[in-house]
Amino acid sequence: MVKPIYDKNIIVGIKYSKKFNWYILDKHICFMDISSIPAENFDLCIEEECYKDIRKNYERIDSNNIESFLTRIQPFSISCDYLRLQILNKIQKKEELEEFYPALLFDFNKNILYSLYPEPNNFDEYILDSWIEKEEDFTELIEDKYKYWLYNNKNLFEIEI
Repeated sequence: MVKPIYDKNIIVGIKYSKKFNWYILDKHICFMDISSIPAENFDLCIEEECYKDIRKNYERIDSNNIESFLTRIQPFSISCDYLRLQILNKIQKKEELEEFYPALLFDFNKNILYSLYPEPNNFDEYILDSWIEKEEDFTELIEDKYKYWLYNNKNLFEIEI
């Protein structure tokens, strides 16, 4: 199972139709339009062969291919229970939690990419023309049942370690 790694494998939410799922993906998979990235640079970005296969023949992720793209990334879907358990384990060990913060939310219903990605990035350079990027806290837009950081009515990210 892929684990979140700060600034490499990030937690990404995807809203499409009436569905919502969390995924742990290599951050470079999340560029919507990779057509302007030279192939050799993109290959350098993505180290694992399985990630290259996901984007093979997918220069753009849009409403025409989102369903097949979601099928390709299904092995990287992650449950809220798993994420919550990992956070609780880190809290118990008094370890930092930054890799467990949600980084991106793709809302295919509204054509908005929300970003909480903590490092300088260029996700906005590679979104589709019909989309907008908002660098803002999107956690309140997530239904409570998908807020893996909530446990016993407490925000696990706010607990002092």
